[in-house]
Amino acid sequence: MARDDPQFNVRMPLDIKQQLTHIATTNRRSINAEIIAAIQLWIKMHKDKQIPSASNELTKSEKEAMDIAISVLTSIRDGSN
Repeated sequence: MARDDPQFNVRMPLDIKQQLTHIATTNRRSINAEIIAAIQLWIKMHKDKQIPSASNELTKSEKEAMDIAISVLTSIRDGSN
C-alpha cells in the first residue's frame, strides 16, 4: 500500500479497537493491515451475493440474522454484554 492511497478516519467503540489491536498483534499485522485484510475477506465472501442492505426485501433468514446482529450490537453499545 502506498502512502498516497486514499485515507479516511473511522470511529469505533474502544472495546472493538482493543479486540482489533489484539487480533492484529496475533496476526503480526498493523491495525490498518488487519482492517484491510478483514474488508478484503468480507468482499471475497460477498462478491457474488446481493448485500441485504442494498436489496429491497430480505429473506426470512436474513431478517432473523439482522435481528440477531442488531441485538448484539445494541448490547455492545449499551455495555450489557
